[in-house]
Amino acid sequence: CLPSKAGFVGRQLGGQEPTAVAGSNTDDSAEMSLSSDTAEVLIQLRETVADKDMELQEQEVIMDKLKETLELRESQIRTLEAQAAKSEARVKEGQESARKTMETMRADYDQRLADLENYVGGSPRSDVPSARLDGQLREQKAEVDRLQETLSKCHAELTAALEWREKYEAAVEEGIAKSQELSALHKVLLMKEEELNEADGARNQLKQQKDELHRLQDLVDRQAAELQEARSAASATQELQQKYEELEHEGTVKMAEVWALQALLQSREKELADTQEQCDRLKLEICQIQEAAEMSNRAQSFAETRSHVLEAELNSVKQRLVDAQTGPLVDAQTGQALQAAEAERDHLAAELHRVQNSHQSQMQESMMWAMDSEKQLSMVREELVETREQLQTYSEAQRVSEAQVKRLEREARALRQRALDLKCPKCSGT
Repeated sequence: CLPSKAGFVGRQLGGQEPTAVAGSNTDDSAEMSLSSDTAEVLIQLRETVADKDMELQEQEVIMDKLKETLELRESQIRTLEAQAAKSEARVKEGQESARKTMETMRADYDQRLADLENYVGGSPRSDVPSARLDGQLREQKAEVDRLQETLSKCHAELTAALEWREKYEAAVEEGIAKSQELSALHKVLLMKEEELNEADGARNQLKQQKDELHRLQDLVDRQAAELQEARSAASATQELQQKYEELEHEGTVKMAEVWALQALLQSREKELADTQEQCDRLKLEICQIQEAAEMSNRAQSFAETRSHVLEAELNSVKQRLVDAQTGPLVDAQTGQALQAAEAERDHLAAELHRVQNSHQSQMQESMMWAMDSEKQLSMVREELVETREQLQTYSEAQRVSEAQVKRLEREARALRQRALDLKCPKCSGT
């Protein structure tokens, strides 16, 4: 009855397969009844399999014991046959030896008896003395006694050989009985082998039923897994839809941030271009200041040279003045020239000092302005680098978000198709 129940469960499974995904109360009741019927069939099949396995194990134990008993009886029979063959060989050897000994003794005895009869009944020979004949007679009597003793020994050996023969015959009869018992055991063994073959057939049938049971169990598990998968797919579809909406909103926010960063980057790039232009202008002014400084240096050197020349002329004029003062009269024109030279010298010294102070102040201002410009330019460059890195980070985050959104869309489409396939297997792929 078990295969018919398994077939009934298979038909029940086949009948409930399309409606197992619908999720109604009728489907739940049908699924519960199907699970209870399947559980009962599984329990019955497992009990039957366990009983058959126990019977097969008991029969295997009995067969092992019978095989051991059969091997023991066969070894005993082989031992008895070997002992019987040895006993028969010894009996034959004793009989042959006794026969030869008896023939020899009989021939010798007849010869001696004939000699004695000739000696007693006939006329003795003239050349044989009576003492010698008496000695021979005694020797012959002793020989006869020895032969009689040997004959008795042979008779005893013959009696022992007959006893061995009787034992051999008894052993042969016992061996025949053991052989009959062995044949009976062999018949029992053949019957047990037939029963074992029947048990193997029953085991194969049970194995088939077990395979069918496993197939039904797998079918039930697969249907339950598909049902659970459909339910989880529906919940996962909702979760994916929510996650997709959240990611879409987050992507919109990130895009707005990216656009703002792009606008900020463009403004920073414009500021960088203005700063670069200002730096170029500052460099040009620095070059002009350096040229002016060179011209001032040349003017300073010219003023110094002129001062040295005037100082030399002044010294010469002073020398002439000293020479003139030592003379009778001082030339008024020479004194005026001396005063003019001293005034020009003071004017040139003041002009040189003014040019040096102006050049030094301009150089300090230019250097401070250049340093401030360089600092401002480096700060603008650092801000630009940070803005570019931030823009790159937001771009990568945007790409990751777009890839995640695409992956979620693919998973949502696959789950929708899976749900449709589970709801209507005939419409799969349409």
